[in-house]
Amino acid sequence: MVASNSRPLRHELQASPAGRSQESMSPMRRSVGRTESVRHAKEAFVEEVATLAATEYGHRAQDGVVVVAPERLAAVFQKTLEGRLKIAGVVRKDLTKVPDHALRDWLDSVRPLRLA
Repeated sequence: MVASNSRPLRHELQASPAGRSQESMSPMRRSVGRTESVRHAKEAFVEEVATLAATEYGHRAQDGVVVVAPERLAAVFQKTLEGRLKIAGVVRKDLTKVPDHALRDWLDSVRPLRLA
């Protein structure tokens, strides 16, 4: 239900491009407006999830956890987990639309090896 409610907002945000502003201390330009607020909201959500993961699994994840997220959000997740939860591997890819049966191909390369 959340995804269906966010679709109109997402379409509205994508339809209206964000303004651009020049940094005062460098020649770089950056987006301003709605896009920045969406980016900050996503990063805050990832920080919250990472904090919850560290609280819930910090004492149970002997081998660590595997972080799977798009490049920018994976970095936020790793930074939040640093020193709180061991990271066994990172897949810097958005796998939300990958079917369950295909996830093994992505995760096999980062899964900790265990000897029988």
